[in-house]
Amino acid sequence: MSRSLQFLSAILSLCLAGGAAAQATRTWVSGVGDDANPCSRTAPCKTFAGAISKTATGGEISVLDPGGYGAVTITKSITLQTDGQLASILHGSTNGITINCGTCTVGLRNIRLNGAGTTLGLSAIRVLAASKVTLEDVVIETTSDHGLDIATAAATTVSLLRPTSRNVASTAGEAAIRIAPSASSVVFTANDSQIEALQQGILVTGAAELFLRDVTISGGAGDGIALLPAAPTPGPVISVLIENSRITDFNAAGINASGGNTVVRIGNSTISGNATGVTTMNNASVLSYGNNRLIGNAVNGTMPLTPAQ
Repeated sequence: MSRSLQFLSAILSLCLAGGAAAQATRTWVSGVGDDANPCSRTAPCKTFAGAISKTATGGEISVLDPGGYGAVTITKSITLQTDGQLASILHGSTNGITINCGTCTVGLRNIRLNGAGTTLGLSAIRVLAASKVTLEDVVIETTSDHGLDIATAAATTVSLLRPTSRNVASTAGEAAIRIAPSASSVVFTANDSQIEALQQGILVTGAAELFLRDVTISGGAGDGIALLPAAPTPGPVISVLIENSRITDFNAAGINASGGNTVVRIGNSTISGNATGVTTMNNASVLSYGNNRLIGNAVNGTMPLTPAQ
């Protein structure tokens, strides 16, 4: 073969290889798709796991029709979303969605996760590494482990908009939402959220800032909000702001706060129907803006009045 032909052959091989490895910015899944397909709209894949390898970083996987699309591990910036369709993940023996992608940005929209209520079911969503995670209109049901488990080692922001958790965390000590950073801090925001916990509602064990607005937390055998750092004296910085919210019907405390660096500020909210309304340990502070209702608990506890600040 001449040098010219060799050169043309090499160029053709590179082009073919690049074409085979090309990833689309938007891909599609369908209940009647096939993961051998290119995941285009006319030839969709069948699972999120099948589509993610064919989707470019920063791209979107969209759902064409109702179906179960399987557990998935996310290792790059991406959005999983549906528009008017029911996209579900049944994860009876594994985590539903695992996010482990360093400094990526991940969006999850209109997805339902069901742990099938088994003792084998793990977390619905587990965040191990990400810069920002946004959950919008996500429903988490019947898990035995944590519903949303944030266990990061670097700074992470997690935002929830209109999520719903039902019958979540059936195993003792588990929580509908656990925030357990091993280093750095988590910024966690929840708006217009419904959390029905079988054990604990929100459990925080490491450095975190929480902003809860228009949130209802109800259930369960444990605490509504448990702020329990492993080393509470003085402990990591845990700052919580609760507004226009309700914490009710827990067999333990509505708010259980521990740690010298733990401060909770509450405005225009109701804590009722719990065994104890508010309890503090190890110099933690739970402060009221003066417009809250601490009523109907077996033991109310106290929220010292403090000026807005």
